[in-house]
Amino acid sequence: MGGKHSGAVVKAAVIVAILGASCQSVFHSSERERNFRELFPIEMNTRISLTQVPEFGEAKIGWAFSLLLQNEADRPVWVAWDHNPREFLYSDDLDEWVEIPDSTVFSSEGEVLPAQGERAPIILLPVAPYLEPSDTPVQVRVVVVGQIMSEGVPTDEEVGAFIDVMIYP
Repeated sequence: MGGKHSGAVVKAAVIVAILGASCQSVFHSSERERNFRELFPIEMNTRISLTQVPEFGEAKIGWAFSLLLQNEADRPVWVAWDHNPREFLYSDDLDEWVEIPDSTVFSSEGEVLPAQGERAPIILLPVAPYLEPSDTPVQVRVVVVGQIMSEGVPTDEEVGAFIDVMIYP
């Protein structure tokens, strides 16, 4: 009789351990996102979006890759290349996002994403995060912040987009 009950106790302990790990993972994830919102306290992934397109191949360490940046709003958005794109890794040790350099070189100061419904409101965005060589994939968060335009001039109203990209060895 003790063997039968001890098996049930072991199963219950395993279930509790799994649920505990899941809750910890959810808490860790929500802490990570809270930290991100503190870095970027603006509207994200609603007016502009970033998309990884399989036709461009997979992202690899040491290589540039491209994302689609799209305006989904009814007003144009100015994207300055002097501070876009930005890439971040999350440090579990520091419990914070750590910015990593990007080696992309742009030939212009920035670009206007036309409003939705106008000519193609899409930009092919090259991204080249500097990562140390690794034998395992690395998840990088790519962020772009733009300014809503009014009468042909960027305003102080910022909008942003981010995407988590798995970069492979």
